[in-house]
This record gives sequence, C-alpha cells and structure tokens, in this order.
Amino acid sequence: MVLQAYMVLWTMAATMLVARDALVPKITEPPLPLQYVYTNKDVDGKKVDFDITLKCGAVSNPDEIREWKRTTGSDLSAFVNPADGSLKLPGIFEGTSASVEGTEYWCYATTSIGKVRSTNGTLVFASFDVSKWKRAPTTLSAYKGESAVISCHFPPNAMPPPIVEWTVDETVIDLPTISYTAVLGDLEIKKARRSMDGKKYTCRIVNYRVTFSLPSSRTTILQVNDIRGTSIPPQFIKEPQDTVANEEDEVILECAAAPAINYAWYRNGESVTFTTSQLFGIGSLKIPNVKASDGGVYYCQAIGMHSNNASRTANLTVHVRPTITTVYDGNYIAYSGSPFSLNCVATGFPTPEIKWLANGSDNTYGGHLQVTKAVKYEDSGMYQCFAINSAGTDELVVRVIVRDPKIHSVSVEPQSYSILYGEVAKLECQTSGDPTPHIEWKLDGVLLASDAVNITHSGDEEINSTRRSSLSYRIGDKGLGGVHVLTCRAVNVGGFKESNSSFTVNVITEIKPVQLAQSFVKGTTAILSCPTYGYPKVMHVWKKGGEAISLLKSRINQTSDGSLVVGQVDFSDEGRYTCTVSNIVKGQHHTESVTINVTVNVVPKVTKEDSQPPIFSDGIAVLTCEADAIPEPSVTWMKDSKTLDENGKFDVNTKWTGSIVTSVLQFNVEEDSDYGSYVCEIRNAVGTSRAVIDLAEANLNTTAEAPQVALTALEEFPLVAVTVPVLIAVVLILIVAVIVCCQKGRGSYEPTGQDSLGTFHLRTQGGGGELYAAPPDVIQHRGKFMAQQKQNETDGTDHHTYAIVGKKNLPTSETADDESSYPPYPGKPAPPYPGKGAPESEKNESTFV
Repeated sequence: MVLQAYMVLWTMAATMLVARDALVPKITEPPLPLQYVYTNKDVDGKKVDFDITLKCGAVSNPDEIREWKRTTGSDLSAFVNPADGSLKLPGIFEGTSASVEGTEYWCYATTSIGKVRSTNGTLVFASFDVSKWKRAPTTLSAYKGESAVISCHFPPNAMPPPIVEWTVDETVIDLPTISYTAVLGDLEIKKARRSMDGKKYTCRIVNYRVTFSLPSSRTTILQVNDIRGTSIPPQFIKEPQDTVANEEDEVILECAAAPAINYAWYRNGESVTFTTSQLFGIGSLKIPNVKASDGGVYYCQAIGMHSNNASRTANLTVHVRPTITTVYDGNYIAYSGSPFSLNCVATGFPTPEIKWLANGSDNTYGGHLQVTKAVKYEDSGMYQCFAINSAGTDELVVRVIVRDPKIHSVSVEPQSYSILYGEVAKLECQTSGDPTPHIEWKLDGVLLASDAVNITHSGDEEINSTRRSSLSYRIGDKGLGGVHVLTCRAVNVGGFKESNSSFTVNVITEIKPVQLAQSFVKGTTAILSCPTYGYPKVMHVWKKGGEAISLLKSRINQTSDGSLVVGQVDFSDEGRYTCTVSNIVKGQHHTESVTINVTVNVVPKVTKEDSQPPIFSDGIAVLTCEADAIPEPSVTWMKDSKTLDENGKFDVNTKWTGSIVTSVLQFNVEEDSDYGSYVCEIRNAVGTSRAVIDLAEANLNTTAEAPQVALTALEEFPLVAVTVPVLIAVVLILIVAVIVCCQKGRGSYEPTGQDSLGTFHLRTQGGGGELYAAPPDVIQHRGKFMAQQKQNETDGTDHHTYAIVGKKNLPTSETADDESSYPPYPGKPAPPYPGKGAPESEKNESTFV
C-alpha cells in the first residue's frame, strides 16, 4: 500500500511537471532576418499589389498571447493574425518607403510561465529598378573554339539578388548543357562554334514576383570569328573577386580567359585537389558547402598554348554562425533572498555579441548575467541569451524558477560511542533539503578538512533531494583523550541545521618526556612536573628514595595535574624522586613511572672580604674574598673594569670546598696605580656575586712580612687534608733532606756574569758547578731569583736543581746568604728557570722554597 501511494504521488508530480512544461512559451519560427519589400505601382501596364507578411511561429498553448513590436514603436495589434500570430502589413506605395526602410520587427510569445522574444526581422526594399534596366542590343565577338561570356549586367548590389534565365533566339536554355553554363547570372559558352554565329541571347529576371522580360534591352548577338592565326597569352574575361561567405554557403570564385586550354587553382600556395570543390563553367571554382577551413588566398591560373599562362588572385573569408555551447539541463532553480547568475558562452566568427533578455525585457545585459539583488518570486520566468554576428544568431532559453530554500532534516548515527586511541571513528549522516544541502563535519566546533570526508549523493532535484555522507576520522593526538562532539552540519542558501554525536577517546596513560636531572636554587620553590597522556583520569603517586612523600608537610603539596611542589628548597630535598602514574582503560589497569634526580644549587653570596687588606714590609699585597656557592663557581679578579692577568704580575689562588669558595689575590705593590678598588666576582650557573676591596697606601705594614698563604700549591691537589703546621713540618724535613743529600748546593754563591740573554750565572764558593739564575728583571720584579745547577762538562758531577731566594737588587759583588735566612716565596712553586720546564735530564730535581 505504501509503495502504491508513493507511485501515485510520483505520477501526479510528474504530470504536473509535464503540464507546466506545456505552458512554457517557445518561438519556433521567428521572422526572417531580411524581408524584401516591393512598392505598389504599375509595372509594364500591370497593377502590382505587394502586401508584407512577417511570421512568428510558436508552440500553441491555450493561454498564449503573441504580440509584435518594431523600432518605430507604433501599435501593431491590429495587424496580428490571431490564428498563427503572423504580422500582415498593407502594401507600401511608391514614395513612402523612406520612412520604413531598415525598420526592425520582432514578436513575443507569452504564457503564465513567462515571456520570450523572437530575433529581429528587418524590412529591406528591393533596390533593383527593372524599369531602368534598358540598353540597345550589343554584339559580342568570339573566336571559334574559344570561351565566351555573355553578361546580364544587373547591378551587383541588387536586393534581392536577381534570379536569371537565358534564352537563345527566344528559346529557354535548360542550363547547364554541354555548351552553356550560368555562373552568377552570366551565360558562359565553353567553346564557340560556327553554328552560334548571329544567335540572339537574352536574359530574364524571374524572382521579383513578376517576370520582367526585356529582350530588347538585354539581348546580345554573338559573332563567331575564325581561329586566331597566332598564339597569344590568355586574356581574362572574368576574374576571381574577394569574397565573404557564411559557412555552409555555396561559393563560386569566377575565372574565365581566352584563349585558354585548361585551368588550375591554388589555395595558400598549394594546389587545390577538388575533394570538396570542383571546376565549374569555363574555369570557375565552386565550393558547394564552404567551411571555415576553406578560407584563404586563392588564385586562378589560365593555361594557354606554348606555356603562355596567366593568373589572378582573390581572398575568401568564411564567417561562422554563432553556436552557444552552454547547456542548462531542465529548469534553473533560484532561491529567494539569494543572488544567481547565468552564463552564456558561444563560438563563431566574427566573435559573437552576447545579449540576455529577462522575460522578454527590452533591456539587454552582457554575456554573464549576474542577478545580484535579493531574488524574489517576480524574478521567475524566461531568460534568453542571443549570440549574434554577421553570419547569424543562436539562442539559448532558460526557465528560471524562484523557490524558498529549506533544509528538511539532518541526522547522524551513531549518537554516542567509545573508541581507543588509534582506532577510527566512523559515522553516517543524512540530510535533505531544497536546494540539496552540502555536508560539513566539525570536531568540537572546528571544521574538519575535506579530505577526511567521503560524500555520496542521491535523489532527484525536483522531487526528493537527499545527500548522505560517511566520515572516517582518526584522532591523531594523544592529548585529545576524553569526550568529544562530532557534528554533521547541513548547509544551503537558506541556512544550516546540525546533528551531533558524542564519542569518547580512551588513552592508556603515558608519561610525556621530562628532564631526568633537575636543579633548584636553595630557598626557592621547586616544581617537579610529571605530565601525562591518558583518559580516564590519571592518578599520580610520588616517592623519594623509594619512600612515599608525606603531603602533610606545609611546604610540600601536589597540584591537580600531578606536579609535586616543594617550597623553601634546602639541601635535605636533594635525592631521587619517582613519579608513578596509572589509569584504568576498559577494565585494565595501566601504570608507568619516571625517576628525576634533584640537586640544590646556591646563588653565590660573599661571606668574607678584606675591608683593609694589608701591604707587608716586603711590598706584597694579599686580598682575600670568600663566598657560598653551588655548583662550583668561577672567580675573576678585576680592577678598573679590566680582568687581572694571572700569568703576569698577579697570582690568584682559588679553592672550592663543599659550598665555600676562597680566592686569594697576591701581587707586588710597585706603583701608585696598584692602589684602588679591586673586584672579586664569583659566578656560577645560577647567579653572580661581587666583593669590592679597597687597597690603600695607609694599609702598609712596615714590620710584618707577608704570611704563608693558606692556599698553597700543595692544596691544589687534594691528596690528603692536612693542617698548616703539618705542612710546615713536611717542608722543613724536605729542606734538611736536600741539604744533606746535596752538599754542593750549600753555602753562598757568587755571580759569574750575564750571558747575551741577560741570565745571571753564579758559582758556589766551594766550586761544584755553575748555576743559572733568573734575569735581573725577574729578580727585581719578584724579589727572588732561581738558580739551576749546570753540570761542569769535565767534572762529571751529578745534576741538581736549586731554588734560591734572594733580596731585591742583589749586588753582583755580594755573595748570596744561605737561603734559609730569607722568607719563603709565597704562592706557587717556581719553575726551574723562567719560561721553561725542567729538561728531561733533570727529572730528579729538588726544589727549595
């Protein structure tokens, strides 16, 4: 029953459509483009009455109305034939034609569906006045066996072109014959014979409603002469003319010459093969159904005796009637409130002019009809496109129907579902509406890329418009775990409707990448993040050193995202922290852990600095600064914004123990510029601190000598932690051992002179070898000199190295006192001699400090 009811409804709808289509107006026979008109007058004593009839054939409909208009704008309703819609005008009398010449007429066909207009027909008056077509009989001479042409001599612009028949001695010639051919009204005689001599040839016009026979005015007497005595080049009787033709017309390019034995035609320099053309008459070229490809430059060659040839050239231009290539299947549906546009594309030569008419309106538009206003029901009707050029006209008629846009329904299935991350979500959506809605998909309100959507369409635009869409979509981000909304959105010019589906993406917990070693500054707040993917909710548990962390402490808590927050970080907070996360997905428990190693840093902070650093009696200044810092800092000493050079005048000794860094700057005060402010800058990865120490001349201590610096070279090598007294005892023991073992090094020394490098040479008073000492500037600069024993080349004694401390400006005449009477040299042990390390032969050296 349901199927039968549906079939009945469908049949009724189809019948209504057919009935409506039967009311669509359509003109099947427009007026002729050119309508020739003859004036009413007496011709050769006969009364001629010429009425004018213009046709307007159309599909016959009960409610159809046909009307006519012309460019002069006068009312023509009285001249319309209601039976066939044609327009019949009374004859135009001689002398009144000037007011009607070139007048254009067109008709309309109107039904309840709309109105269409025909193409224009133009009235053209016959311009061939046959009454003036008179002249005395003429004689034409021709040679026996040669061609001859007898012309009718009517004006070339005669309208309409005359249709001619020929008679010989008043007997009609049934053309063409073996001897005669009519070419464009002229009579061509292929070969003149003696029997044609003296014959009377007459032309008559037969297409001006009456036959005008004027044998006295258009009679030619043929005179046939004997054969020419000598051979001469061909002389053209008729030459080809430049011709413009419409495609599919018959074209004749005339050519006749005498004497000539044959003819050849060429197009664009190539020989014409006569496949689509043929020789006609004496030597003319006939193209029965000319095409655009036939256009070009033609020339006719008349071939005479003994290679006496002659040729003439003409251009053929072919115009092509317009053809509209745009196709509209059925009716065009426009929707109220929205603009619409119609296209009309046509081919042809010359390029066609495109015009649009809306419901027969006299207002024309360009080739692209754009209705930009809000469309109303009144805009329904017939829209015509005309493509016009000199070759003709083509027409496209489009019926526009204006309707209200609607979206009837939209639904998506399933309404809700759950998937695991990595699986594909599949949904189906169906919608119907007028016009057919297109479907868009959105995820949580954001439009999805079209390449993720597969759309299929079914349904008839007029009766039922349905569109279906299937969506296959994979969530590509683990961070999108949770509940989402996929929306099917149906859209047309009338608006949109949506249907939603809720789906859950489950994600097994996973810890995002974190930094496994983290440092925090003492006293600040540490945040240990443990970011995760996962849905449903992920639980976080923190442990330190394998033991659970109590969150009851006021300075330790855990945030909602699972991060561990530790306030006022101290050294006790260092250690290994483990974050364990877990969630339950589809009944299964999933866990994952990560361990982070935490260290505590300290921003450098000066804890000790010399407010009044001393200058000792020997001219040595010692500046000390001390700071708390982790990690190990670098220490830079500066004066006047310049870094002090440790390899020159200044000695810097720095030691970092635990979190305490101590740095000692020691140098010889020699100039006024050595006084002033010195900056000790302590810098590490987490900060910088500075101490400013002022060195003044008032700090000079004239009695005390520079003390043993706590940061000796031995302390730079953390072998054993010893106190200062123990170190002094070790040094004394070493001194005694060297004195015992190296007798040649005891006593005083005397200088033996300087070499070219300025190095002092000293010899012990007891002999035993020659010693090298440091250059004088080193002695004066450092308040010391160093001596190295040099083996006497002849005595074969062992090698020993001595470090001898002497006073500044030691005179060459004095002998050096025993080294034990001088204060030890502060700072790092001196090298064997300036600028060089000990030679390989002196590895077993003893150094005295």
